[in-house]
Amino acid sequence: MAKRLFLFFTLSTVLIFNPGHSFSKKEGTYDAIGLRGGVWRVFHSKNITAPPEYKVSTKTYSPYMELFFTHPFSKDFSLELLFGSLSRGETRFDLPPDGYYWESVNIIPVSLGAKYSFLPSEKRLWHPYVDGGVSFILGSRSLDYGSFGPNQREIFSGFVKTKTALGFFAGSGLDFSVSELLWLNLDLKYQGAKFSSAFGDLEDYSGIRLNMGLSYIIKKM
Repeated sequence: MAKRLFLFFTLSTVLIFNPGHSFSKKEGTYDAIGLRGGVWRVFHSKNITAPPEYKVSTKTYSPYMELFFTHPFSKDFSLELLFGSLSRGETRFDLPPDGYYWESVNIIPVSLGAKYSFLPSEKRLWHPYVDGGVSFILGSRSLDYGSFGPNQREIFSGFVKTKTALGFFAGSGLDFSVSELLWLNLDLKYQGAKFSSAFGDLEDYSGIRLNMGLSYIIKKM
């Protein structure tokens, strides 16, 4: 469902704006919309809050997708609006000899920040940048199913809890012009995402995001 909403929102925004005008090679002078994906490395992924008798299987690297917008203030500075989604997948808790349950956690950061582009020459096809900003973090946790001993099987489905937090991001990247309308983007960020208490048996989801994607020029400024 989330992927369909991302696709619908992206296509709708592109159709609303008319890109029929001339372009230079400086992305910072245009409104742009883009989509990128990659991995999020959760630094404290092994610090699971669970009783010592449980054996925990969890992931350090998880897939991440992000829809982003840029709006320039000047030739070098732009406003960024980012809508992301981290899928932590399933964390399994095993209680010997037969008990277990699985949890799935999604982390959704919505961020607002500023981007500074270096080397503003319009003759260059590539432009490095640094950026940073604040994030509103929404967490969604679902308990998938479990079994607690022989002849005592119980199935859990659709049990969902949510939690929010404030965070921040800081990073750098590279924009590369592949055509008049399209830019290739390579992006590396540190994302701070820590809840006030354990959520999905983990409190701190902070880590590094490495992503690659494309941005589309939708309006000349």
